Order: sequence, then structure tokens, then C-alpha cells
Amino acid sequence: MNISNKSRYGLRAIIYLGINYEKENVSIGEISQKEGISKRYLEQIFSQLKKGGVINSIKGTKGGYFLAKNPSKITVGNVLRLLEGDLNIIENDKNYSIEDIEYTVINKVWNNMTNAVLEVVDNITIKDIINDYNNLCQGMFYI
Repeated sequence: MNISNKSRYGLRAIIYLGINYEKENVSIGEISQKEGISKRYLEQIFSQLKKGGVINSIKGTKGGYFLAKNPSKITVGNVLRLLEGDLNIIENDKNYSIEDIEYTVINKVWNNMTNAVLEVVDNITIKDIINDYNNLCQGMFYI
């Protein structure tokens, strides 16, 4: 499994929206500038996330994007599935018989790896990441 830039950028943008969850709507321009992500690319990503019900937007001068749910209700898995689709380690579009070595490899290795990945991404919320980020930043001070 290889996580695309779309998912990496999308997750960062969702975290940015989560940090601002109780404050205000955030423009794509602001996220683009702060995170170094192309506005055009963010628009494509946000289109998918909006269709998936993770974010919403308001038009106008006080408009922008915001999370559709509390950050504690959105998991990394939610975001990755919207942007990547299936999170299986391998594509298995064949039906192998029990006598095939690949049948055993799929069930012993690839399915267990997929389950381990899903266990991780489905149990980390955006709020968890924000808390870790805030804890790390709290100890930083500049002179």
C-alpha cells in the first residue's frame, strides 16, 4: 500500500480545519499558504471530502471550509477511504482455491497486514492528532 500525496495533503488540511474547529471558517488560500499545498489541488481534495460528508463550506466574505463533524468523530481511516478508496494492502480480484499457495499467502499475510493497518487508521481520530500536535508545540518556544 502506498499512500498518495492526495491523502497526505488531505489529512493535513483536515487537521488544520480541526485546529480551527471552534474558531472560524478557513479559506483554501490560508490552508494552501500555511501547508504549502496548491490551491487547485486542495479544491480537488475538498470536493471529495465534501461529498463524503467530512467537510462543509460557506460562500461569501465570511465563508470558507469547516469540519462537518467534531474532530473526535472523524478518523484517519474515514479520510483515507474517501481519498484512496479501498485500503487493502493488495488487490485481490481472483478467486484462489484452497490448494493454491496464494490462497494461504493472502489469508496469512496480506489480510492480516490489511487488518493491522485498518486497526490503526480506524482508531486514530483527528482530535488525537491535534492533541499530539498541540502537546509537541507547547514545549517549543522561540527567542
